[in-house]
Amino acid sequence: MKIVDGQWTAPQIAPFTKDIRVERPVFSPDGNKLYIEFGSDPHKESDSDICVVERTDEGWSKPVPVSPLINTPAIERLHCVTADGSLYFTRNLMTRNEEIFVSRFVNGEFTEPEKLGEDYNSENYEVAMVIAPDEEFMLIWQANPQRSSELNISYKKADGSWSKRIKAPYYCGGFLALSPDGKYLFFENEGICWVNTSFIDDLKPKNLK
Repeated sequence: MKIVDGQWTAPQIAPFTKDIRVERPVFSPDGNKLYIEFGSDPHKESDSDICVVERTDEGWSKPVPVSPLINTPAIERLHCVTADGSLYFTRNLMTRNEEIFVSRFVNGEFTEPEKLGEDYNSENYEVAMVIAPDEEFMLIWQANPQRSSELNISYKKADGSWSKRIKAPYYCGGFLALSPDGKYLFFENEGICWVNTSFIDDLKPKNLK
């Protein structure tokens, strides 16, 4: 869908997604790359890779697997891409919960993924996450042992660690995404919803401002 004269056009199927299973599309902050979970078999979740398509003068390119370091026989799920090209994703290692990894983008290639620590991988299930392009905060849709869900936020501290998670005033039922200008948060909750991101600064502890 595109905005033309202030109105959304009718949705059209992207040509690179026809007849395949595509999930969790994630744009790079500059909008020039689109990362997708790309599966040849629509009935097998495990039969998928994280791929990328790039914006060109002629339209979008064909999907290309991002890296054999990221795509493995395990199930990888997309979360977000930061301004420096770092790719955050979840890998299912057949443990109780999936675990969040990051692969940095250095000299045009992705590095060996690093499993993130307890600041990211809590005892609860991190269903979805979006990290600010400059990595100054992260929003986490988290399910607790009772399987109820809540949206939390954590802020990067001066020493590089993360603050204690703070509950946000919204119920989130799914995928998270920030608008390119950072002013709006989009998420699933009985459809696609959006809110102004002013709450992010409002909730930030005074000692971190």
